[in-house]
Amino acid sequence: MLEVNLEYPDELHEEHISCTLALEKKVIEKELMSVYQKCLMEDSKLDPPNSKELVLTVEYKKIMLSTIRTCSFISHKGCL
Repeated sequence: MLEVNLEYPDELHEEHISCTLALEKKVIEKELMSVYQKCLMEDSKLDPPNSKELVLTVEYKKIMLSTIRTCSFISHKGCL
């Protein structure tokens, strides 16, 4: 296993936004939710979840654990 920092160059955001190369486990803050999600929560009288979820983003990822094979694939696609 390797510890790596993953940075998506701006020019790859559009190409990778529908299927990013690395999952991230994070808490989704209400500010990051879509208008649709916020309306659903309000209509259902629910509070935002306070748990970590697996999400696909093109955000900078600091110290991601990965295998050499995965690092090679991600590097070949223009990131890392």
